[in-house]
Amino acid sequence: MNIEYKKYINEYDPVSVGWVHEEKDVLLNFSEPITAVYSEPLDRVIVELFSENRLCFYNLAGALESSGSLPRLEHYQYRGIHKSIGSKSKVSFLFHPIDDSVGNKWRDTEQYELDIRCNNFLGKNLGIYR
Repeated sequence: MNIEYKKYINEYDPVSVGWVHEEKDVLLNFSEPITAVYSEPLDRVIVELFSENRLCFYNLAGALESSGSLPRLEHYQYRGIHKSIGSKSKVSFLFHPIDDSVGNKWRDTEQYELDIRCNNFLGKNLGIYR
């Protein structure tokens, strides 16, 4: 499925995402910038509301099915959600090391699996770096 950002508050920050489901346009509008990805295995559109510290799961008809807090990882800075073929959900979280006690020697951003069964959705380290 193809989701698209439909409206921006400036050149870079989307506040609306849409897609077509059963030949109908679905549109989600927000009052703040978002990041949105579609998870094929979960069959859900996942919207990150960073300023509210929330992750929302929408069905294809556009109804909110569940939400929760964004994950945290000690000694790392959260950097957002991202499409990832290495994740079972096809979505990953990006975390950047902010402490010398974690991460690789290049201080690369790490990807962790989005897992709806785990506490705060934070699954295993995927061993993928950016």
